[in-house]
Amino acid sequence: MIARLKGKVLEKNPTSLVIDVNGVGYLVSVPITTSSAIKGEETDLFVHTEVRTDSIQLFGFLRKEERELFCTLRNIHGIGPQTALAILSSMSYEDFFIAIKEQNAKRFIGIPKVGKKTAERILLELKEKDLPFVATVSSEERSPSERDTIYEAVCALESLGYKTNEALNAVNQAKNQETVLNVENLVKIALQILSH
Repeated sequence: MIARLKGKVLEKNPTSLVIDVNGVGYLVSVPITTSSAIKGEETDLFVHTEVRTDSIQLFGFLRKEERELFCTLRNIHGIGPQTALAILSSMSYEDFFIAIKEQNAKRFIGIPKVGKKTAERILLELKEKDLPFVATVSSEERSPSERDTIYEAVCALESLGYKTNEALNAVNQAKNQETVLNVENLVKIALQILSH
């Protein structure tokens, strides 16, 4: 099993990377948050390997804890690898645990392939588990984060019919152009980017 990859980034897409390790190119599926955080030519990913009868698929994460969270989500009935990636693409590791602690189903509803029943199943199954961060992180300890602003802007664009990947790319570009980060400004600039 491949557990870690360190090498040169040959190709970068919102939900996948091709990493050259000693002349071999590995296709790795990643959350959008991982892809957008990788800036240089080199990367070091924690990898989860899934072996099926017809394929071997690699999933990469910048933090070991994110890989563990991905595996935890995969163990929940009805959550496949793409849904688990969509969840990790839609919120930070810390925000995930805040949502679990607060039993906030709304934070999950609207993520691709996550409806009300799936959101409630996630909260129910993880509520009883001894998960990191849940006991120590509370909503009072954090101010609205940049990641929350980006998430809301992406959701706004999705409600207008844009796909998650194109919405996130446009919002990330808008974020680099805008000094005042709020949802309204990001959506306005992202719409201009998407219209070109």
